[in-house]
Amino acid sequence: MSGGLIALCVIAVLILLVLLSPAKIRVRYSGTFAAWGGLGFIMIKVWPLKIKKISPEEKAKAAEEYRAKAARRAAKKAAQKPSKPKPPPPKLTVEQIVDLIGAGKTILGKVVRAIKVNELRLHAVISCNNAATTAIAYGSAAAAISSIMPIIEPGVSRRNTDIFIEAGFDREGELTFDVTLGACLLVFLVAVIKILLAYLKVRKPHEKTPKKQEPEAAKAQ
Repeated sequence: MSGGLIALCVIAVLILLVLLSPAKIRVRYSGTFAAWGGLGFIMIKVWPLKIKKISPEEKAKAAEEYRAKAARRAAKKAAQKPSKPKPPPPKLTVEQIVDLIGAGKTILGKVVRAIKVNELRLHAVISCNNAATTAIAYGSAAAAISSIMPIIEPGVSRRNTDIFIEAGFDREGELTFDVTLGACLLVFLVAVIKILLAYLKVRKPHEKTPKKQEPEAAKAQ
């Protein structure tokens, strides 16, 4: 095997491994929100963002560079010959929009079913102004959890699930949760391709078959 073919095989294997790796999103709340995103075992914190402090001199320099670039773009645009405006694309009809929504609903349903809850930890203390309101709120929260869990249970890892809700009659309310969602990256890629194909299929105008014209001799008879 040549070196080029080996390199292509290695690249193909790496792409396949990336597509088969689970894409993950983790959201945690414990007084403040924090979020991570990643692929496989690699997770990167995306919120809160670390904002670098910029000095006034750096701000002034960046603003001056931006104005200079804007002036160059304006001069370049003025020097170009005016081009003919492109006609706007035809608008989708109501029938095409309905078809596109139906196809997107089916595709997104498959994506949602493919998403797994790798970790679900929820601790809540329900507390209101008085004991009666607290009891009602606690009962409503417990009923909501009992109704939601059977729906999401097929995609939830029981080993990493910890849900605890209590009524705080004599203390303040509290809420903390930590949720990690994951799905194979290939699922999202296939969904995007299917949605694009559905859109192109809907955008394609319906071809009208021309009526066959009868020969003049037949008309004369």
